[in-house]
Amino acid sequence: MVRTTMLVGGKRLMAKVAYVFLISLSIWSYASGAIACACCADVGDRFVEGVKLDTVEEDILNAIVFAKTAEISTGPRSLDEIEGIEIQSLPLLLTVSKEQKLWTFTFDDRLGNVGDLKFAMPENLTKFQVDPRALAGSKHIGEGTQLYIEWRLTARAEGDGMLSNSVGGDQRATLIIHGRGNHCPAVSDFNAWSLVLHGSKSQLTLFGGLNLES
Repeated sequence: MVRTTMLVGGKRLMAKVAYVFLISLSIWSYASGAIACACCADVGDRFVEGVKLDTVEEDILNAIVFAKTAEISTGPRSLDEIEGIEIQSLPLLLTVSKEQKLWTFTFDDRLGNVGDLKFAMPENLTKFQVDPRALAGSKHIGEGTQLYIEWRLTARAEGDGMLSNSVGGDQRATLIIHGRGNHCPAVSDFNAWSLVLHGSKSQLTLFGGLNLES
């Protein structure tokens, strides 16, 4: 009799343990799904907002790797029509030095013309995220829609050398990193950059790749 009672009690205990385990598993699955859905993007999503740089954005910006070359676009004008830009060969060699909140972009045309652009990291950035509503066959991330993403940072344009006529005064430099992703950013989302110099002196765009294999 005692043995039978112990067996019945043991089965009840095991049943309770199994029940608690199933409930815990259900709660964990629901929470995981909620987190995943918080990252998911939906068809028609559009988000444009200025935000303060926090540690998440700073960590991503500090982790991105610039490709070793850069191209240049001057819009409807040619390089010869922009005074002070002594560039004789494209693509330009590029090195980027990151020291705390000051980034230095060094451009070299490999024919003796070199220029540094000093970019003081601002406190805020503008996030632009939009569903491009591409044609059928576009890529998706998990169960969500893949957004086109830009992070834009603007600071005074300061530098020297081949870019001397496109910096100083009221000239500004807007650094843009481009990519595809959802509402939870990661370094791997970004694959391109643009650096726009704009103001009363001149406007031109330097651009290249990010996070590419050597």
